[in-house]
Amino acid sequence: MSLRFSRSVLSATASCLTLMACGCRESAGPGPVGAGPLRVVATTSIIADAVQNVGGQHVTVTTLMPAGTDPHNYLPTSADTETFAGAHLILSNGLHLEGKMSSQLEGRTVPNQRAATVSSRLDHATQVLKVDGGAEDPHVWFDVKLWMTCVETVRDELTTSDPSHADAYRANAASYLAELAALDAEVLAKATKLANARKPTAKPVLITSHDAFVYFSKAYGFEVHGLQGVSTASATSSRDTESLVTLIGERGITAIFTETSVPPRGLKKVLDDVKVKYPKLGEVRLVEGPDALYSDSLGPVGTPGATYVGMVRHNIDTIGKFLQP
Repeated sequence: MSLRFSRSVLSATASCLTLMACGCRESAGPGPVGAGPLRVVATTSIIADAVQNVGGQHVTVTTLMPAGTDPHNYLPTSADTETFAGAHLILSNGLHLEGKMSSQLEGRTVPNQRAATVSSRLDHATQVLKVDGGAEDPHVWFDVKLWMTCVETVRDELTTSDPSHADAYRANAASYLAELAALDAEVLAKATKLANARKPTAKPVLITSHDAFVYFSKAYGFEVHGLQGVSTASATSSRDTESLVTLIGERGITAIFTETSVPPRGLKKVLDDVKVKYPKLGEVRLVEGPDALYSDSLGPVGTPGATYVGMVRHNIDTIGKFLQP
C-alpha cells in the first residue's frame, strides 16, 4: 500500500511545530540536573515505560501522548510547549512515527536539555524495514530484540543526562533487558507452536487495521496484512478494501484484528463486504473490545497492555487464541 499523507494534516502539524520550536527556543531551560529527579518527556507510552523501567526512582516521566493515542495523527498543543520546556531529556521514537516532531526536537538548543530518538542506534540498512514504496517502518518495538537495542539507548541517554546515577541506570537496564530476552523467547515459542498447529507450508495470517506488525511478522514467522499503510494518516482506498476482502475470502481467513489506537470502522467495512462477496465462507470473527491488539500505544493502567511486556504478551496470546485451527 502506498503512503498517502493528508496535506492538510501535515500543514497543520508543521505550523504547530514551528510555534512550539519558537516557544521552546525562548525558554530558559529546565535548570541544572541534580536538584531532584531527572525530568524526562517521552513522546509515546511505550517509550515512557522503558524510561520508567530503567530510570526507576531517579526519574519523573511525562508521557506526551496519553495511552490509546495514535502517534501518526497526533498534533502538538500549546501545553506541549511547556511540557518540553521543563524537561532535562526528551525521548522520541524517530523513523517518522511522530510526523515532523522528531526533526524539530533534534534541533533544539535549550540549556540543560537533551533530545534524542530511541531508534538512533538501529542500522537503517539491515534492521530498519522499508515498506510502502520505501518508507521506513517505525514500529520497531514489535521485534523485542530490536526494542532491547532501543532500551540500551534509553539507558545511555539517562546516564549522559544524569551521570550521578549511572550505576543505578545500568543495573536497572541489565535487569530489564534480561526480562525482555525472556519475553522474546516466550513470544517465539508461542508463535512456533501456533505455526506447527497449522498447515506446515503456510504461515499464520494476521490481518490488522494498519501495517504495524511487519517487524513482528519477520521476527516471529507470521504473514501480515494491514488495511492502511504504516501510518494511519494514510487514506484507505476502495482498492485497499477490495484487496483485503479478496484475501480473506480466497484464503479462508477466520479472524481479523482491530487495534486499540485505531477506530475499527475500516475493518468493519471489510467484514461487511466479505459477507456479501463470500456468503458461503462462514463466520469471520472481528476481534475487538478487550481482545483488540495493542499497536502504537500501551493501554491505560489496569489493562493487560499497560506495560510493554504486558502489551506484547497480550498480543501473542490473543493472536494464538483466535488463529488457532
